[in-house]
Amino acid sequence: MNSYPMMEVPLQHQMVFTPIERRRLNRETRSRLHVIKLQVMEMPRGRRGLFALLSSNKLERHSVLKIGSFEIEKVEGFVESIMNAVRHVPVELDSQSVYRKNEVQLDVVDSCFVQVSFDGSHVSRLSTIHMMVHAFLTGSPECQLVINDRELATQHRSDRSGVVLPVSKHMVDMSHTELHPSCDQSLFDEHRLIRFKCMQGVRFEAVRFRATATLPPPLEVRSMVCEVVGDVVNLGVKLHWHENAGRIRESVRDIEWHFPTPKDWSAILELRNALGLRRSINSKTNLRGSFRRKRQTQQANIDVSTGTAKYEPENSALVWRIEDLPKARDMQASFSCHLELNSEMTHPDFSLSTAVLRYAVSGSCVSGVNVWSLRVPTTNVKPPEKRVNYATRFRYHVAMQPGRYELATDDD
Repeated sequence: MNSYPMMEVPLQHQMVFTPIERRRLNRETRSRLHVIKLQVMEMPRGRRGLFALLSSNKLERHSVLKIGSFEIEKVEGFVESIMNAVRHVPVELDSQSVYRKNEVQLDVVDSCFVQVSFDGSHVSRLSTIHMMVHAFLTGSPECQLVINDRELATQHRSDRSGVVLPVSKHMVDMSHTELHPSCDQSLFDEHRLIRFKCMQGVRFEAVRFRATATLPPPLEVRSMVCEVVGDVVNLGVKLHWHENAGRIRESVRDIEWHFPTPKDWSAILELRNALGLRRSINSKTNLRGSFRRKRQTQQANIDVSTGTAKYEPENSALVWRIEDLPKARDMQASFSCHLELNSEMTHPDFSLSTAVLRYAVSGSCVSGVNVWSLRVPTTNVKPPEKRVNYATRFRYHVAMQPGRYELATDDD
């Protein structure tokens, strides 16, 4: 699954899926429902045509559908299937709108899937690049996008297309390329140039392709503990900044680590308060360690160096979350859990389990994708304001094995 759970998913025809929200449904079970909304975006009344000259580029949103599930994988799968289905639907372009401020924003989102073996080596890394366009352009002109495509540089067809290619050491190999229906497919097949007409006021995915991740991920799993000794279970993990993550300038945000657990462990991972309501054991610590709060029992104890960790029954996992981890060479974060199982509880076989790590980084793409030019033709209007934003969403699948492991730190 390439989608990241907390990002807006654009569709065609002024429709968008909101980010997934976690809402408490039942105070007794403490389960949380993952909810998304399908919203329709439209220009407010009185802001079309000449009236748009006096207003800002903002759209009104109206919710038409709400979808929820206890399992986030089902919600992600539903959004992904709908998103793939509507990509090939013909679009209607609006060339009548006039805007006070012409602007176009290109969001380059790199969804990187990393498969990690139990010894820490990277078995595989694959990136899927999503190029999202959000534009307010008078007259709906044709825009042209050029990226550091290796085949484009090899062919060097600047004499035919009028594009002068810059010199770059970092090139990407585009594969499984999918273009939006508003793009010129024949031009891309012949010249490797991406030319499209913008859907006004709507954030849509113009290009999607696969590329090999060339840069090391900024976070590495340095050590992991999965021990079962009789009825005693010890779980732990340490995350470090990669020593070769020099090109990553921003901090890592929205970190999530999932340790899967059997459902019958909830008897020791949750306790009841004076009102009879269930409360999960948890641990919360700020980055400096000046604030700590823990809820534990004699059979279950969680400890973290930073962030918040607790048992989430809807995910059947121990979940560790960190909002932001600043970049520093000696920066690390650790999680540990000590459990004493009852004799009738499931004793896990960790060799069949997989831990999941998710996080996001702004300002760069691990695949090395770079936008060389974003050309917007102008006639009698003021040149538009252009912005290009880069971001990478990581998802690790870490194989679990019984024992204690100091994991590898290579760059493969």
